[in-house]
Amino acid sequence: MTSVLIALDEPFVQMGVRVTIENTEGFEVAGVAEAADQIVPTVAELAPDILILDSHFQQADDKLLPRLTNDHPECKILVMVDHTDEGCTLRLCLPAHGNIGWKRMQ
Repeated sequence: MTSVLIALDEPFVQMGVRVTIENTEGFEVAGVAEAADQIVPTVAELAPDILILDSHFQQADDKLLPRLTNDHPECKILVMVDHTDEGCTLRLCLPAHGNIGWKRMQ
């Protein structure tokens, strides 16, 4: 079973992602972090396979992604953004850590 930690700041989006994961075979919701200061300790406690992270949390703490990728390299991180400007999103996330990759979702 693949465990997923949800860290999204919009309750409606969080609920939709949670329901989708709960209804997808082979995946389970390990937990939810609703505030930026909950993310690192919750990842450390629950050791999820995947973290779905709202880009707003990275804006609030530009060291969040490097800390997570260095301290928990086994955890895959999916950063969800609500920007339509890809350049803005890349400037937000990529300077944080040199080996973060990205793929545009269609």
